[in-house]
Amino acid sequence: MNHKQKLGYILLGAGIMAVGVTIGQFLTPSIEAQSNGVFDKITCRELEVVDAKGNKGIVLAGGDGEGYEENNLIIYYPQSKKRGIELWCNQAGTSVIRSLNRGDGVKAFELIHYPDSVGRNGLSIWNKEIGGTGNHAAFEIECNKKENRVFVRDRRFERNKSYRTRQNTDPGVAIGLHSHLFGNDVFVVNPQTGTMRTLEDK
Repeated sequence: MNHKQKLGYILLGAGIMAVGVTIGQFLTPSIEAQSNGVFDKITCRELEVVDAKGNKGIVLAGGDGEGYEENNLIIYYPQSKKRGIELWCNQAGTSVIRSLNRGDGVKAFELIHYPDSVGRNGLSIWNKEIGGTGNHAAFEIECNKKENRVFVRDRRFERNKSYRTRQNTDPGVAIGLHSHLFGNDVFVVNPQTGTMRTLEDK
């Protein structure tokens, strides 16, 4: 092999290496320098942590960029496919912290911040034994542009065993504290008769 051939192979190898390095920069995920076994930064669309059996433990995900985009963090109950805690915020400007019961997945409590266009913040707590529906928490605190209120709902939304579908009935408000644009009022409702006693300041 003469000198020109050797030089040609060297240049060819260098060219192949340069092309490989260039392609790798565009195709590999963004991972910053590692020091002592710790990465400075990892860039990805979704990060999933599982237990020894492969069950989901924690899922951290960014929005898919399509339609109603949402970023979320979900923590699962150990050795279960049931969600335990959800933290998420969406493109509309709503952010939520939510806890769910392990057995039935029904909400335990929910803290919500709505976008400025709605102008409402709220805390809702559900009765663990009864469950209830997504619209009828046992205890509610809410403030918005027009009013502040605290509502305690009675147990009329306990599952009605006379229906095979076990539908929930309307809970109604048993105790209410209400401050609004037209005044303030405190009221108590008898869950059996529906009679209301009110203390008003208008």
